[in-house]
Amino acid sequence: MKLIRSMQAYFPAEVLELLHHVGESAAALDLRVFLIGGSIRDLLLPHREFDWDIDLVVEHRGAEALGQEMQRRCGGQLQIFEQYGTAKLKFDQRLHLDIATARTETYAHPGANPKVSFSDLHADLIRRDFTINAMAIALLPGEFGELIDYFNGYQDLEHRLLRTLHENKFREDPVRCWRACRLQHALSFQIESQTAQLISETMQTGIFDRFFSPRIRTELRKVLSFADPLPSLLALEALNVLRCLDPELRLNENLLGALNRLEQWEPWFAEAHDQWAAPLCLLLEALSVPRRAELIPHLELNQHQVRSWEAIVVQTEKMLALNWKTLKPHQVYQTLKPIPDLTLWFWLARFPESELAQAAEYFWGELRLSKPEISGHDLKTILKPGPQMREILEKLHHFRLDGLVHSKEEEFALAQKWAQELKEVL
Repeated sequence: MKLIRSMQAYFPAEVLELLHHVGESAAALDLRVFLIGGSIRDLLLPHREFDWDIDLVVEHRGAEALGQEMQRRCGGQLQIFEQYGTAKLKFDQRLHLDIATARTETYAHPGANPKVSFSDLHADLIRRDFTINAMAIALLPGEFGELIDYFNGYQDLEHRLLRTLHENKFREDPVRCWRACRLQHALSFQIESQTAQLISETMQTGIFDRFFSPRIRTELRKVLSFADPLPSLLALEALNVLRCLDPELRLNENLLGALNRLEQWEPWFAEAHDQWAAPLCLLLEALSVPRRAELIPHLELNQHQVRSWEAIVVQTEKMLALNWKTLKPHQVYQTLKPIPDLTLWFWLARFPESELAQAAEYFWGELRLSKPEISGHDLKTILKPGPQMREILEKLHHFRLDGLVHSKEEEFALAQKWAQELKEVL
């Protein structure tokens, strides 16, 4: 089957032309080269956004030579990684070619890093996770656009099924279990029944309990970055994959409710730092304290996320115990202003009926952006610059928050009075 029309519809004209150059360059070097990866899946699915990362496989350790020939013909910035048999050719910020030598992988034990040896296209494709990702398109002149589908990936794509290539896939690499649950949601596919059974049985053995690698961290972030991460999280739980975080972790009613409520408040926190961290905090809270301590160093949280989580741990009990109804608006502002936005989002989702949640909603919706109408520049006409000026501005802000002043004129009159009392009038 040739996919010329599908390629023309999916690839921008300059990318399609570049792929022709790839095939011509390989032919000149007597190499065989193929397009692989998500590009094939996406060009066969309707309404998929174009991905500028182009993955190629070349046989006979030809990645370096092909990269050099492509650079000679088309320009670009070439990086060669000889020890891995790969090359990367960058043309601009968006477009680059990842060229890899066809390879096979063997695993010494479950979850081990694979031992790689160079091979042919068939061996390279069989190491892929699912049949829909194990297709290739020939790029040599004369066969350009020909679909190579050893494992019936096209048929599974038509039926929207995620099917593994062999029964040991998940014992070799548990990341594939995470990817199955993520792709099921991202592509609106179903995990084929035997594949789902293999995932569940592999995880039930316990060999990957508390097994958290950098690649699993990446998959977890991708899942939590969905607008609605719940379908993927529920699939991960149903197939026992959450055991990688902790075999005791359960998506109970409280946790599911809190995860659902995150979406309710999301418009308020649209600019929050890395929104995936909000559901992550809810998952962390559901873990035992010792397990949290083990896991957090491996999450690679940024400074803001660390501050947010520390505020949850240190401040939550104290904040829940406060009698918020007795506080004036400026006191609510002073109490919550230092709290990171992710922490406030967590509290709103986690404790929806609490006075803390009501105070957080009041702060974020009404108090957070409030400020006096007059500025330090206005005060310079009646007061020398210094700490007294800051003190008066802060006091005016409190009066504004508490509804004791309503106009710039009222603020200025109060400032004059306080300045006189401080005996700092010019």
